[in-house]
Amino acid sequence: MTRLFGANAIEDLLQSAPDAIRAILHSARLDPAERRLVEAVRARGIPVREARPDELQHGAGGRGGTALAAEIAIAPALDPDTLDPETQPLVIALDQVTDPHNLGAILRSAAAFSASGLIMPRDHAAPLNDAAIRASAGAAAHVPIARVTNLARTLAALHERGYWPAAVTHDAERDAWSTDLSSLPLVLVLGAEGRGLRPLVRRACHLAFRLPTSGRVASLNVSVAAGIALAEVSRQRALRQSGEP
Repeated sequence: MTRLFGANAIEDLLQSAPDAIRAILHSARLDPAERRLVEAVRARGIPVREARPDELQHGAGGRGGTALAAEIAIAPALDPDTLDPETQPLVIALDQVTDPHNLGAILRSAAAFSASGLIMPRDHAAPLNDAAIRASAGAAAHVPIARVTNLARTLAALHERGYWPAAVTHDAERDAWSTDLSSLPLVLVLGAEGRGLRPLVRRACHLAFRLPTSGRVASLNVSVAAGIALAEVSRQRALRQSGEP
């Protein structure tokens, strides 16, 4: 069970995704606002218990003690071998994305646009820690993550089973608006800013598109890029289902 610390973060999660909270831990001393939050949690039927000071101190990751922590349900780990392109036609893969805040934001977009899961390397990848949980706004409870030894090999195996790994990269010839993203089961593959996709991962992608920008900033944060790409896939698929040109 992963923990989220701090009254503000817990209050936000209680509003956005209360089903992600499995229990609340609190210190013996609470201020009035913290006490009201605990009562609001208890009123929803979520278990509440008093924690030892060292539980909250150590759990806060060395940032100092906190009066409240939430035990958060995390989606069971994803097994890429169980993905079905017919019923799970949209997946995300991240290469060398190491910032937990980006991971959390991408999980939030993945949940918003019904992606079936997220695939990452075991090494050189962001942990699903307190910062990622906070940024995900509860989406970590709904989007399963697979951590794989070899991302390029996993993408190749998924392609053999019917998926089309699609690199979201600034050096692609086609842009997202002119690429048909509506009809194929996709794995959207994104790399970290600056480093981008590793060569073997890039070669494992059978599609590539870029997100055109018109302003003075030429590159996008990876979590922003993921959100835009997911929104465009969703838009094209909705148009296809409606029969509009």
